[in-house]
Amino acid sequence: MLCYERTHAATQTSKSKEIERYASAYLSDLIHYGPLYLSKGELDCQVQKLLRTYHRFLAVDCFVGFRSKAFWDYHRSRLEELGYPLSRFSLFRAGLGALLEEVLNPGQSVKKLRKRIRPESTKLAVPAAQPNTGNVETSLDI
Repeated sequence: MLCYERTHAATQTSKSKEIERYASAYLSDLIHYGPLYLSKGELDCQVQKLLRTYHRFLAVDCFVGFRSKAFWDYHRSRLEELGYPLSRFSLFRAGLGALLEEVLNPGQSVKKLRKRIRPESTKLAVPAAQPNTGNVETSLDI
């Protein structure tokens, strides 16, 4: 079965992507369902790992993302709601860690910069089906 999702500006998916609701949803799921499957130590470790990733995402976005007030209001309130309020210090620490990682990995930094400047093409991996002309091609030009 093939599925197709049409995303346009009015869908919840588009709005979720716009303000990156998924990051807080992962944390919420871990907090609510983690105790059912993980020991206390494992849960604490996973929550801290996810918080570091989340804070890093927010810190990088703070310096290069130029997001709207709605974006920041959402993440501040969501983290507070989950019991992990966002502080300037945590953003600074995460931003410093991200900066050090980029400085220590210049090859990776260049790749990221290249991707940001010139994103990959939007060509389909497999060409769309053409009307049947009687000719059958057995190879794809890639």
